[in-house]
Amino acid sequence: VRDLRFNRSGTHLLCATSDPRAKLYESNGHPVCEFKRGDMYVSDMRKTNGHVSGLFAADWNPQSDDVFATASADGTVRIWSCERPRAQDQVLVGKARNAGAVTACRYSSAMGPAAVIAAAQMDGSISLWPANGPYLRPVSRIDSAHARGTETSDIVFAPDGHRFATRGGDDTVKLWDIRRPTSPVATTVLATSHSATSLAFSPSGSQIMVGAPQSIAVLDISDLSVLRHIPVGKCSAGITRVLWHPRVNQITAAATDGSLSVLYSQTQSMRGAMLCAGKRSRRRADDVQVVGPIITPHALPLFRDDDKPAVMSAGKRRREAARGSSKHAPGQPLYGHGKGGNIGINETQHIMKSIIKDTMRDEDPREALLKYAAVAESDPMFVAPAYKNTQDRPVFDNDADDQVPEMKRRK
Repeated sequence: VRDLRFNRSGTHLLCATSDPRAKLYESNGHPVCEFKRGDMYVSDMRKTNGHVSGLFAADWNPQSDDVFATASADGTVRIWSCERPRAQDQVLVGKARNAGAVTACRYSSAMGPAAVIAAAQMDGSISLWPANGPYLRPVSRIDSAHARGTETSDIVFAPDGHRFATRGGDDTVKLWDIRRPTSPVATTVLATSHSATSLAFSPSGSQIMVGAPQSIAVLDISDLSVLRHIPVGKCSAGITRVLWHPRVNQITAAATDGSLSVLYSQTQSMRGAMLCAGKRSRRRADDVQVVGPIITPHALPLFRDDDKPAVMSAGKRRREAARGSSKHAPGQPLYGHGKGGNIGINETQHIMKSIIKDTMRDEDPREALLKYAAVAESDPMFVAPAYKNTQDRPVFDNDADDQVPEMKRRK
């Protein structure tokens, strides 16, 4: 992740990563959309709808909640609209084709025609475009603003909208005025511990906060002299990102070791980190030390009282109560007259006695069929009555079984 920016109203979060596609999220973290990637086989960067190389920076237009700009390693700055993620609205390309990657871009805080977009490139130059167009060419270009081949990590505008500061990879911090951009207003040398070191103006615009090794350097805006170094807790690494929130009056600093620190004043800051600074930290279960063995004699079966219900946790009691609402005990027998749709035990006995007992299983099936043999012969049904008058009487030879064939007698 290279850069993260909230829009003016705080409803959307813009994320610029090493991927050419910028990502947009809601304030609660749900993804909204991903912007299009350009065609890497097109040589003219004006002819493709999107970046073809990784992003370095992104910034929202202070006059709109839906327009933002992204800077990429393909040497372009593209202006996007949240409503059209399939193609950018404008493409900003510097005068020099071999200027290299655009490492930083930022909208000025001024409103109206005075608003500009500042972009720094790897050749050490800084270009200024009008924020509202036209975007054919920059209105001014500062050549050799920083050393060639170094990465200008950040550009920050002062609250007045006319001055801006740059943090170069050549270990310098420079202050510029867009009304006279030919030379810097002030320059100071300050070692950098990371290529992504940022700047931050104080809410009044009189001071500049710069990340330094193990501390935050406070510079005077008049001549960029170091007023003081603010140590950041127990951090032993370099400070890369600095943010001074004007509303809560607190400073947030991120270090190269992954730690994040919040600096506040007990008299001038409000809300933010102060809401939790006065609270005692919760004691974790891991902090409890057991000195000896834990003996619980009443947990043994010898001392257990089964009549008493076992102690349950609050969550288990709630689950048992919810489960018990769906349980129903079997109904007890109802004596006397019935009520509520249930029949009493006296009426039930009367009904059972009136039911005829089925004794079919106690009877021999052969004997049961032979009882109807005489009836079937005297009064036949189904097919037999149709042949009753024409049916021949069968005559059987009962002596055939007693006679021996002639051939067998000869033998």
